[in-house]
Amino acid sequence: MYSLETWKKVVGQKGIEIVIKYTTPIIKFYISQCSADNHAVREAACHCISELCSKIAVINKECMRSHVTEMLDALILCFKDMSWPVRDSACVACGQFVLVNNKIFNLHRLFLKNLNQRLMNCMNFGVHIFVRILVQFVKTLQWLLGMQCELLVNL
Repeated sequence: MYSLETWKKVVGQKGIEIVIKYTTPIIKFYISQCSADNHAVREAACHCISELCSKIAVINKECMRSHVTEMLDALILCFKDMSWPVRDSACVACGQFVLVNNKIFNLHRLFLKNLNQRLMNCMNFGVHIFVRILVQFVKTLQWLLGMQCELLVNL
C-alpha cells in the first residue's frame, strides 16, 4: 500500500500513460527478474507482470502484444520454481493472461465458422483443429478433477 501511495505522489494521474510509454523496458526488467537469485524477487516479478496484464493490457493491448511470448515464457519458468510463493504468483499471472488475452476463446469462433464453409477442405481442417482443442480441454478437466480428488483425499 505504501508503494502505491508513493507511486501516486510521484506520477499523479499520469501513471498509466507513463507505464504505456515505457512498456518495453519495464517488461524486459520484469522478465529479467523472473530468473533472479532471490525467490522473493521472482515472486514480485510475477506479481508485476500480473499487474501489467490487469491494469495496462486491458486499456492498451498493443503496447504489450510484442512481449506476450517473452512474458509467458518467463512465467512458465517461474511456474516450475522450487519456491511455492513463486509458483503461486506465476499461476495468478498466467490466469491474468488468460483473462486479458482470451485468444483461445476468440479463436474457437473462427474454427466453428470454418465448419460452416461449403468447401470440404475448410470444414475438415476446422473439425480437425476443433476436436484437438476439445480433447486438450477434456484432458485438462480430467487432470483438474484428479487434482481435486487427490486434494480431498489428503485433507
